[in-house]
Amino acid sequence: MQKKLISLFSGAGGMDIGFHSMGFFTAVAVEQDPSCCDTLRINMPDTPVIEGDIRSISTQEILELAQLK
Repeated sequence: MQKKLISLFSGAGGMDIGFHSMGFFTAVAVEQDPSCCDTLRINMPDTPVIEGDIRSISTQEILELAQLK
């Protein structure tokens, strides 16, 4: 069973790739940069990507998309 992670300030997803190699699954990624979000969507098509300023995103929204609540 894969362990879920929430990726904040995801960038292009480099750290996520490292976690994936250790058996983790990115349940949701949060990133503000549109180009990075495009890259995340291409490289991790099964991961919901929230594009925007993390200060305007509720904890509830993140947890729901990650299916943790």
